[in-house]
Amino acid sequence: AIKEWRQWNKKFERPLFHETGILCLTSAPLSQCPFENASYNSLTRKGIPLQRLNREIIANKYPMWKDSQFVDGYFNPIGGWAESGHVVGEMGKMASEAGVKIHENCSVKELL
Repeated sequence: AIKEWRQWNKKFERPLFHETGILCLTSAPLSQCPFENASYNSLTRKGIPLQRLNREIIANKYPMWKDSQFVDGYFNPIGGWAESGHVVGEMGKMASEAGVKIHENCSVKELL
């Protein structure tokens, strides 16, 4: 989805996805952490350039965590966060401009 976020950022008045990176740290070896391990493997298969971390790298690169319980993890340099409320607003504008009728503040009795 990073390609789409970058494209949308160009269409928005200002960037709404912030590519700050995401730090994922674990207190056990990554192989023992099902969610984090699956995420790491999935992102790696997609070619995302993850930086694998161990206790020593964590302590040196992220000194605020040097005395913590974290022993493993990874840094995703292209991950980030989105201003979700603003994104929904911008997507609504784009949909309206494309001819989509948006009905706000109305009740729905059933869906098709």
